[in-house]
Amino acid sequence: AGWTLVGLKGRIGLTTSMQVRYIQSLRLGEDIIGEGRISSEGEGVATVTGTLRQGERTGCVVRASFAMVDGAKMTDG
Repeated sequence: AGWTLVGLKGRIGLTTSMQVRYIQSLRLGEDIIGEGRISSEGEGVATVTGTLRQGERTGCVVRASFAMVDGAKMTDG
């Protein structure tokens, strides 16, 4: 979920909450595809929903909220 913010917004966020629903196990040694989208965004906060899949199998779904980090503020003393 965090990489969704980096890929779509070029920003990082601090996780404020996360819900994960485990659906079924995925196989070791096979590619797993992670997909995410920003489902809502407000002032300084973003919520991401995502899935981990392996072929037709869905391993889990996640909904995570992030406090968006302002890079300029992080570099100030």
